[in-house]
Amino acid sequence: MRGSRREEVDRNAINLWLKKCSASTQPIRDYASETRATISRLPT
Repeated sequence: MRGSRREEVDRNAINLWLKKCSASTQPIRDYASETRATISRLPT
């Protein structure tokens, strides 16, 4: 069971990092989905 505490800390750090990343990319993702919706509405 050695290192399990460290793994837990690493996992928490990774989760925090992922949350931070997804929070910063959320506007980009929204813009991308809006653009995709606009493109799909255009007559081809």
